[in-house]
Amino acid sequence: FGKRDYSFVIDGNNFANTTAMLEDKYTATKTPIDLNGNTNYNFTVNADAGSNSNDRFIITLGSTATIVATDVTTNNNLFVKMSPNPVSNQLQVSFKTEKAEQATIKIINSLGQVVKTVNAGKTDNGNISISVTSLSTGVYTVQLLSGDKQVTTQKLVKE
Repeated sequence: FGKRDYSFVIDGNNFANTTAMLEDKYTATKTPIDLNGNTNYNFTVNADAGSNSNDRFIITLGSTATIVATDVTTNNNLFVKMSPNPVSNQLQVSFKTEKAEQATIKIINSLGQVVKTVNAGKTDNGNISISVTSLSTGVYTVQLLSGDKQVTTQKLVKE
């Protein structure tokens, strides 16, 4: 059984006026679903039984989903806020983590490729300015990793 890459496109326009979250139990990640458009989620299936399990993905709605605002995402006791969005030159990322651990911020393109990685140091909160001038115009995802936990934000739009 070889490795294969797949992608979901979730149209959030028809969801009720609530919060919605796609959970990938294999990677232990949660991705907010954009209720005003499409959410793309790229994933890989390989020989590992968990990667092709028929209950790998769950969509949660309403109060069972992580609370998500326009530019704030929380998950796993992690908090991330980014502004401005859309961004042209400098992205401001504020974050808090459960405890002081090595924090890394990744910017991921719509193909699931990491296009920028910023080491935020060993801290439990921080404010970082990230230059995005080298990124092409498009939609990106910002991910905060701290210790063994991670949180993935909503879409970041680069103008």
